[in-house]
Amino acid sequence: MKKTILLLTVGILFSCPVKASYEFVVDSMEYSLTHPTAEGVYAMQYLGEYGDVIIPDSVTCDLNGRKYAVIWIYDMCFEDKEHITSIIIPNTVRKIGTVCFANCKSLTHIDLPNSITNLTTQEIGEPSTAAGAFEGCSNLVSVNLPNSIDGLPEKFFKNCISLTSIVIPNSCRKLGCGCFSGCTSLRNITLPQGIILDPACFYNCSSLVSIENVGRITEYYTSSEFYNQGCFQNCTSLVSASIFCDYEGPWPSGLSFGGCINLRKLDLGYMSSIAAAVLYVGYQQLANLDTLIVKRENPAEWPLFLWDGDESVYQSLVIVVPCGRKSIYEKTQPWWWFQNIVEDCSGSSEGIENDITSNTINVYSTEGRILLDGADGMEASVYSIDGRQILTIRDGQPSQTLPSGIYMVKVGCLPARKVVVIQ
Repeated sequence: MKKTILLLTVGILFSCPVKASYEFVVDSMEYSLTHPTAEGVYAMQYLGEYGDVIIPDSVTCDLNGRKYAVIWIYDMCFEDKEHITSIIIPNTVRKIGTVCFANCKSLTHIDLPNSITNLTTQEIGEPSTAAGAFEGCSNLVSVNLPNSIDGLPEKFFKNCISLTSIVIPNSCRKLGCGCFSGCTSLRNITLPQGIILDPACFYNCSSLVSIENVGRITEYYTSSEFYNQGCFQNCTSLVSASIFCDYEGPWPSGLSFGGCINLRKLDLGYMSSIAAAVLYVGYQQLANLDTLIVKRENPAEWPLFLWDGDESVYQSLVIVVPCGRKSIYEKTQPWWWFQNIVEDCSGSSEGIENDITSNTINVYSTEGRILLDGADGMEASVYSIDGRQILTIRDGQPSQTLPSGIYMVKVGCLPARKVVVIQ
């Protein structure tokens, strides 16, 4: 057991980084105490190999006899412990580190406590993000995620080939690169409305049947490992998908629906440019696509080369457009090539008059001002109740003081929602 002397000077305790901390072992777990006045200890490395593991909520340090809460499970703590069958995490734990449970091949279920609120941000002097936390847990069937997390980092569940379904909590706003890549048994996933997906998020999820509530897909690759891997590429069981908003980032290089040979219905919502990342594939890769839904009143840009010269798509694909806009689409290139443009006049189109709340964006009023929170720097348009645009606000910046009344706030291409301003 390694011990490091903690230096004291008159009236001052010097904080030590993790590598210079005091380390001690309790019940096969090595813990690290970074400072005698620290709030808690890190669980650094599990020294056992088999069975069920219960991480205590606190341990007694033999340096000073004090009891400390277990507040972090550090990087690689359980990595490659192939014979551990279960791990119970106490609700004192605030963070888990990079690949901390990776390749725990006998682990079948785990509950992450609600005390864990941040999985994606690395702070100076603290353990890194939880990237790849469960990568390669090949027998992991089910996971309960905390209701308080703001996102899942890259490769979080990569190659968890036994994971069949999962519910992403409403607090979650983003899924990182390759988050579920290679989860070949994942069939059902519940996403909060307006969630943002990074590239390769569901790459090679060959059992995934449908995907809904996607706000937008980014094209920011955090690792060359995922370069040119589309968000839903090779999801060969995917039947329907909906994306509510636009792509974000440079001209896409991935093939978001490449190889989705059973995709039948694709809803592109309010997308303003049907970029290469969506449909830049030969039509043979989307041989069963029969319905394309668009909600924009003004036709989106759409390069003609997307179908690699297979003109049969122009006769077979049904294009569903907003009510009253068929004639506009029929006059706009390249939409005029399609022979089956129909209007959706069912009344389900989402417009400014609808009161729809996004689970990931908060719009509220205080002291006569309207505030927007959680919109990742996006702008929002504020309308009077009669549909007249009166101002624009940005995420985190309150509007000017407004008269009491009902206003509509529309964030990007997300549905509008009502806000009542009371002074």
